[in-house]
Amino acid sequence: MDGQSSIGERIRELRMERSPRVTQEQLAELAGLSVDTVAKLEQGVKQSARLGTLRRIADALDVDVSLLLVRQDRVDSEEGGTSVSVGLGDLDEVGRRLQWLAAPNVTDTALEETAAFLADAAEQYEHADAAAVYPVVRGQRQWLDQLLRGHQHPRQRADLFVAAGQLSALLGYLAFDLGNERLALAYCREAVYLGEAVGHHDLLAWVRGTESFIAYYGGRYQNALQLARDGQRYAGDGPESIRLAVNGEARALGKLGDRRGVDEAVDRAMARSTALTSDSVLPPFLSLDAYTPARVNGNAASAYLALDAHHEVEQHAVAAIVPFDRHRALASQALTRVDLAIALLGGPDPQPERAGALTTEALTIGERLCSEVVRRRAGDFVTAAQPWRSIWDIAEAAATWSVAQQCR
Repeated sequence: MDGQSSIGERIRELRMERSPRVTQEQLAELAGLSVDTVAKLEQGVKQSARLGTLRRIADALDVDVSLLLVRQDRVDSEEGGTSVSVGLGDLDEVGRRLQWLAAPNVTDTALEETAAFLADAAEQYEHADAAAVYPVVRGQRQWLDQLLRGHQHPRQRADLFVAAGQLSALLGYLAFDLGNERLALAYCREAVYLGEAVGHHDLLAWVRGTESFIAYYGGRYQNALQLARDGQRYAGDGPESIRLAVNGEARALGKLGDRRGVDEAVDRAMARSTALTSDSVLPPFLSLDAYTPARVNGNAASAYLALDAHHEVEQHAVAAIVPFDRHRALASQALTRVDLAIALLGGPDPQPERAGALTTEALTIGERLCSEVVRRRAGDFVTAAQPWRSIWDIAEAAATWSVAQQCR
């Protein structure tokens, strides 16, 4: 029997092969059809048949209905009207689709390795700087981009979107720390798009925090506050709410002179932090993990410094420095010391010598750091130290350090 024969030819061949041979009239009677229908099908006058009709003919001939179906045959749907293609050749097409579905270009193991890479990159930044981490993260993001151009199962694709969004968010912070605000904001927009595509609220909250951070250092304090509060829509009571409250809201409110707002944001962040974390472990600053009390204290010191609330700066900075030192969080160690040093140069009882000693420690800790944030904070110390001749040499060293920090 020819594999490319028509339905009519197959019916006739199967009818003629029966022993004893079955006539068209007998087949019509056995199938409950009219002789005219059987004749027109065999002659090819009737080009299509409903699947139910073919099943009745197959039952009458005592064969499987698949023997009547061939590639390109037309079989009417049971509902009537529209003809659809049903044939043994379709099995090849289904087989090819199954092979494609079973061969995505990413494995669950690769996704797990990507998550591990993110954790390692955040940890590396904690003990190095943006210049060392940025090219590595950028290479990983480019690799994920190539994967996204291929085929994955829906769950794997969603995981890839999250991983790509996290890498873009990380690159946004790193680009800003290397002094390129325009590129930083572009990465943030990319991360927001990816986060929204899969509804990943922690990622979206984290990106808003970074955008707020960038606005803060750009002197756009009201914008920084708005971005931080917008991020709270995504964060809810989750881990990112702590960062948004103290790094975003509190610091911006400090620059806006809102003491009551700073107190409320710091208290809210500390309450959530102590409920969720402890300083026994210090997750990397660039992770999506909740801020520990040390992180809250470090940021609170910066917020109160903007208000010239020197006592509160010292209280929070001293509480942060010990765990930062224990975990060797270089940028945090240096930044918190400089904040405290600046505070010690003001107030009713200035302590320039102690401020100078803290800044010297910060210079030693951050000697090899390449960070826009550290650079700007060192510049703030240079300005604050101008009235104090006894520490001019330290201020000069900080000024030199500040210039050297311009890594682009």
